[in-house]
Amino acid sequence: MTGPSPEIDVSLLRLDDVSVTYPGRDGGGTVEVLKSLSLSARRGRFTCLAGRSGSGKTTALRVAAGLLRPTQGTVTWEGEQVGSLTEDARVRRRGELIGFVFQSGGLVAALTAAENVALAGLATGIGRAGQDRARSVLELVGFPSTRARHLPSQLSGGEQQRVGLARALFRDPPVLLVDEPTANLDRRSADEIIELLVGLTESDRALLVASHDRALIDRADTVIELP
Repeated sequence: MTGPSPEIDVSLLRLDDVSVTYPGRDGGGTVEVLKSLSLSARRGRFTCLAGRSGSGKTTALRVAAGLLRPTQGTVTWEGEQVGSLTEDARVRRRGELIGFVFQSGGLVAALTAAENVALAGLATGIGRAGQDRARSVLELVGFPSTRARHLPSQLSGGEQQRVGLARALFRDPPVLLVDEPTANLDRRSADEIIELLVGLTESDRALLVASHDRALIDRADTVIELP
C-alpha cells in the first residue's frame, strides 16, 4: 500500500531560522537586528514583512538577496543553499533569480529614467536590445514614454518608484524583493504602486515586500510581523 506523497517544496526562496547580530559599540556585547526569521517566497504569492522602523525588515531583504550573510540560519534559492555558493556563483544566480527594488527607487542621479532601467543589463552589454527592453518594462509599470529621458530629480516620487521597479524587472526575474515602496509617497501614488505590485503576482512571480503601510499589508497573501 502506497503512503501519501511527501510535500514538494516549491519555494523559489526560503529563509530558515535566520538571525543577524552586530557587535555593539565600544565592545558592549552584540545587537540583535533579526531573530529566528523563517519565510517562504512562492510563485504567484505576495508576502509582506511588516513592522516598525528598525525592526529588521530591510536587513531581512538583504539577507534574502544574498547581500548580507546571516549570523545564524540558512537562505535557499530554488533548493540551493546560498552559503554554499562561491561569490561569483552567488552574483550570477542572484541576477537570474532576484530583482531588488530599493527604498525610493535607488536611482542613479546622473542617468535618465531609461538609462537607469537599462543599467540592469550592463553585465551583458547595453545595446539596441537593452534599450528596447528598457522601454518595454517602463511601459509594463505604467511609466509614461514622454518622461523616459528625464533625470530622477525631474520625476515625482511615484515615477521614481516605477523606474526602480522597471529596473528590477529588466531581466524578468521570478522573485521581486521590494523595500518600503510607498514610504515617501502621497496616498494616491502609494495606492497606484500597491495595485501595480499586486498585479505582478498574477504573472507568476514571487513578491516579498517590506512595509509598514497598512494599505499594502492588507493586500498581502501572507504577513510576517517583525517585533
